[in-house]
Amino acid sequence: MADIAVSPVTLVSGVASVNTTDAAGGASIAAAATNVWAIAIGGVSGDHVLLKFLGVAGTTTITILAGARPPSQRAGLGNLTLAVASGEVKYIVVETARFLQANGTIRASVNAGDTTRCAAFILPKVH
Repeated sequence: MADIAVSPVTLVSGVASVNTTDAAGGASIAAAATNVWAIAIGGVSGDHVLLKFLGVAGTTTITILAGARPPSQRAGLGNLTLAVASGEVKYIVVETARFLQANGTIRASVNAGDTTRCAAFILPKVH
């Protein structure tokens, strides 16, 4: 099974640039042998990405996979794991310096059989 592609929304500082409800969630993961979101980050100008996860059934364990070095200079910090319960919405800001893969994606996985949703937002650089 192929990865589930997530196209992030680029946010602009000082501009209401996106209108999305929590129910929108983003790309959905369904029970499959490979439950991985591939969030297409390559070539963006932001250093941080806001990920939104919407729990759909039971409690889901999500693992944001450590990046490849290069380009991720902080990949040695390892994976990041969080739990999302059914009906719960969790937001987490991650840095590309830790999680960016060599192919320009950030990858997040969930256990086979779990179902949840994911959306991604590229945060603007702060000068």
